[in-house]
Amino acid sequence: MNRRPTRCYANPYALILVVCLNFVSCGNDRNQQPIVSSDISNFWEAYDQVQTTQDTIEQQNYLQTLFLDKASPGQQRMIAARNYTVGEYLDVIKKYPNFWKSLRPNTMNIDQHNKEIHEGVKKLKEWYPSLKESTVYYTMGAFRSPGTGIDSLVLIGSEFALGDTGMDTKEFVGDKDHIVTYHQIDPLKHLQSLTIHEYVHSQQNQPVYNLLSQCLYEGVGELIGTELAEEPSPWTAFEYGPKNEKFVQETFEKQLFDNRNMGDWLWNDTNNPFGTRDMGYYVGYRIARLHFDKATDKKQAIKELIELDYEDEDAVEQLVNGTGYFSKSLEELYTTYENDRPKVMGIKQFENGGLEVDTATKVVTIQFSEPMDPDHRGFDFGPLGKDYAMIMTKYLGFSEDRTEVSFEVSLQPGRKYQLQLPSKFMDASGYFNKPYLIEFETKK
Repeated sequence: MNRRPTRCYANPYALILVVCLNFVSCGNDRNQQPIVSSDISNFWEAYDQVQTTQDTIEQQNYLQTLFLDKASPGQQRMIAARNYTVGEYLDVIKKYPNFWKSLRPNTMNIDQHNKEIHEGVKKLKEWYPSLKESTVYYTMGAFRSPGTGIDSLVLIGSEFALGDTGMDTKEFVGDKDHIVTYHQIDPLKHLQSLTIHEYVHSQQNQPVYNLLSQCLYEGVGELIGTELAEEPSPWTAFEYGPKNEKFVQETFEKQLFDNRNMGDWLWNDTNNPFGTRDMGYYVGYRIARLHFDKATDKKQAIKELIELDYEDEDAVEQLVNGTGYFSKSLEELYTTYENDRPKVMGIKQFENGGLEVDTATKVVTIQFSEPMDPDHRGFDFGPLGKDYAMIMTKYLGFSEDRTEVSFEVSLQPGRKYQLQLPSKFMDASGYFNKPYLIEFETKK
């Protein structure tokens, strides 16, 4: 990374000082892990100035000029990734003064924190010699991320990661309870595993958007982070998971091929079947752990986990199937999933695909293979678009046994009609229907 400052200084000693302040690890060891902490000092400078006035415009101006305009590349990426705004920073500063007061001393002890980070990266390099250097940034956020790894940047959310059980979190109770819960794990004790986790993300191939890939991506980071830091994962999902292994596994298998269930597993709150956050991290961890534990060459196992190509379905299936975590192979699970999905059996009033449907037809009834959940339904235009859409004039609802749904229509002669039933109808077991296209022509 280019360490040349963006501004010129006449005094060469001032230049050296600026570089050393921006890169905490600028000692004699040129190979030492680069760590940037300038955003912490910039934040507190702006914070102090905010306290000098009650004028909101002036307060925002201080935050903008003293903090945001001076943001390091890592801080800029964190802001962009979490959509932080100057107004939001000002809001959290005003709203949680006791928390910030309790956090500040921990953010001043950067040298001690850096020792943990250096040790963690050194371990990672020993276990994964192909490690590409990433720069670690202590960022200051507005409570949306303890950390993330993006490209060659490892971003630490200091308002989370540098906290401990001594933080004053009473201001968050009933407002942001997850922040209270987070600080109860004593985050500073886990700074090394967090940093390794996010550093691993900076090395991984990006996951595709499906439940298995996203969970495995996070689980690999959590396995390597906790394994190398020699500590258990502190998250509640890792307490719940071992005690409810069968339920977690069976639920995951059932929801594996439907991305609409992502919110039950990742980046969520406790409003899910498990009553705890981010169970997907645990599932991904369990798969990664099984792969690691089965391997005779542990370094090779870590290399395989980090370098897994999520776009290569065969590679993902081979790794996952090899762990034996699921009750069946992924291919068998997919076959079971497809067989268990409800199907549209036909149209009660006419044969789908018909060429001479009577315009006297006023009601259309769709027949399903099994009882459906009346709270889940959806219709869409067919491939030919809205000009060919069969317009529903009145929704009549489901039959008593919930195997049929009816609605009124008004059909014109000599027309071709389409109506798409996307996967929005759900049966009592939680499976969504296979897509179905209604298509027919009316008599002239």
